[in-house]
Amino acid sequence: MNRDLVAPEAAARRVALLDWAESNPVGALWSTDDARWATQQARAEGPAVDFRLARARHAAQRLGERDDRLTDLLARPLWSANWALAAATLGVVLGLGMDRLGGQQLNLLALPLWGVLVLQLLGYGLLLALAFTAHRRQATDGLALRLWKRLLARGARGRSGQALAHWWRLSAPLQSARCALLWHLGLLGLNLGLIGGLYLRALGLEILIGWESTYLDTAQVQRLADVLLAPASWLTGLAVPDVAPLRHGALQGPQALAADWLHLLAATVALVALPRLLLALWPGLRSWRLAHALPMKVGSGPADLRLLLIDPQRSLAGSLLGEAGERLSSPEGDRLVLTLAETAPTTLPVPWSARALALLGAAPAPVT
Repeated sequence: MNRDLVAPEAAARRVALLDWAESNPVGALWSTDDARWATQQARAEGPAVDFRLARARHAAQRLGERDDRLTDLLARPLWSANWALAAATLGVVLGLGMDRLGGQQLNLLALPLWGVLVLQLLGYGLLLALAFTAHRRQATDGLALRLWKRLLARGARGRSGQALAHWWRLSAPLQSARCALLWHLGLLGLNLGLIGGLYLRALGLEILIGWESTYLDTAQVQRLADVLLAPASWLTGLAVPDVAPLRHGALQGPQALAADWLHLLAATVALVALPRLLLALWPGLRSWRLAHALPMKVGSGPADLRLLLIDPQRSLAGSLLGEAGERLSSPEGDRLVLTLAETAPTTLPVPWSARALALLGAAPAPVT
């Protein structure tokens, strides 16, 4: 049986380590005596402390004493805010480099940024379609979890590798949110790099623009430019220039400066990047929330099995069950807690059959 546990990331990592040790054959690394010891230490801290977190803390100490690599695993930071900065920086660098592919003379119909923008729009459409698809979370999560488990199974080496893989499996929602954050920040940086590249090159070079096509005529290209750049035209207040003077043959160069076109193109990239900013905020907030309160499904672990004994004549006095408190303990650390009473509780649970008959307005049949 699994029980949900919500804990901060550091404490959750210790819980995952103990869950790995108690759910896998680890030899002498963790024994039944160790389980009892961790249980006793945790219960000695009293009810004010979360029992499972305290037990995992004591267990992590003992496990680390027997294998230094497990101590290093817990001490090793598995996430850094600098990773987000690195993802955005890498995107900016890629955007700056991609913009230079256009050269000093731009072909309006063959700009590299058109391909980047189309791919991003397709990505938005895919996310939107998944958002309205029935059972999409179960399907995508199930596929991602299967792929994740295969990758972890191949990459797990030694005890520390297996324990780390176990932690990544239990913390899959947190890792998924962080991966999504890095992805969106990288693409956001890519868009910023494209915008910066357009203007940086124009500061030191005379950027010219034109177009040529075998199948499209001037009217078709004008309509295409009016449609694609309409949002940018509305945002900047610039009208889409006439494309007729920009047409050139195979041996002719562009015939106009690209100043207004660069403004329109930069505004178009910015509009496409705006939803990316919102998409980056969501996994950022979600990863922050999960890092402070991560829900996990771990093994049930030790439990208190409570038994109420009704003994009005005190006939159990002096026997094995004559005193209340902990009487038995399993190798996993479970315990049987006895409570003695002279009379039965005034309110006893009503059988479900009696409740059903009462709702139907019928009296329950006598039990013989």
